[in-house]
This record gives sequence, C-alpha cells and structure tokens, in this order.
Amino acid sequence: MSATTPTVLAPVEQHERECAFCPAFNRNVGTLPSVILGPFTRRNVRKSIHVHLTCAMWAPEIFHDPETNEMGNFISAYSRSRGLKCTVCLTIGATVGCYVPTCQNVYPFCCLYGTPPPSLSLLDNNGQCTRHDAYYAAFCPAHAESAKDDVYMQRIKADAGLSSFWRDRADAIAAALEGNPGLGTD
Repeated sequence: MSATTPTVLAPVEQHERECAFCPAFNRNVGTLPSVILGPFTRRNVRKSIHVHLTCAMWAPEIFHDPETNEMGNFISAYSRSRGLKCTVCLTIGATVGCYVPTCQNVYPFCCLYGTPPPSLSLLDNNGQCTRHDAYYAAFCPAHAESAKDDVYMQRIKADAGLSSFWRDRADAIAAALEGNPGLGTD
C-alpha cells in the first residue's frame, strides 16, 4: 500500500486503532465521530499511524490530490505534530494552530471540538475556540474576536478560494484531457 493512499477501516477494526493526532483521553475513536484512515508508514520506521478523517482535514500539511482522489502528506503532519504541545491538554500531537499568525496556541482537533478541559498552562486560554469549519480555520479563545474581523475573514476566504481554484482547474484540465474540451475552458 502506498504511504499516501488512505484506507477506511471496517467499523470493528476502528476500535483497535488509535488516532495519532488525538490526545490519549480521546484515543480509540473516543468522542470524535469520524472514520479512521491508515495505516501510514514512513521509510525506515516501523510505526504505522492512523488518523481520524476529521483530524486529517484540519492538519494544514495534509492535502487532497484531485487527480488521484487521494489524501497525502500524513507522515509530514505527524512529524510536525510530535513537536507541538496542546495549549489546553498539554499533550504532544497538536496539529491545528490559531489562525492569527503571531499566536503560538496549538491544539489537536478534539480540543477545538466543544469546550475543551480547562487549560493547565494559560488561564486566559480557557474556553471554547472559535472555528470556521467550512474553511478549516480556528481562533483560540484569546483571539476569538478576530474570527469576526473582516480582514481575517477575507484572508480565510481567499485561502479557501485559492484551494478551490486549483481543485476546479485540475478538474477542468482532466475533463479536457478525457475528450471533453468544453469543460476545460476558462
């Protein structure tokens, strides 16, 4: 199996796998209703990782390739997460950062989902993160007001639009190459 080809496990097997992006208190599917993808392996490393689809969608390194309909870059996201400690639960494995560029608050997806447990490190960071689910963008409690700011919303939409542009463009090129040039025009 390719390192970039996710496999959706049968429901019985999901409970035998742990999401590498979730903290221990949410492992083995926990409270996150999402299928488990994997296994993904890195060369020269015996450990295979599995991730929730939802956790994968929020990790900025992971991308969807419209040409192959596969998601990729799981190992890069995993490697990066091993160096990031969640601002709330203090466990290693955070993948989602606050959208404010100067903010260093990071979380696993499940600490964005609902109200996370009280922060042990930053009392100002207690409370719910503000999420823009359609754009996979989050703001920590300290920057929650920025989530309503027009400048940030324009930037979030521009980032999402750029992703959509490239996805739509790839679809149009594929249609043209398959003999339907009308779909490949701008």
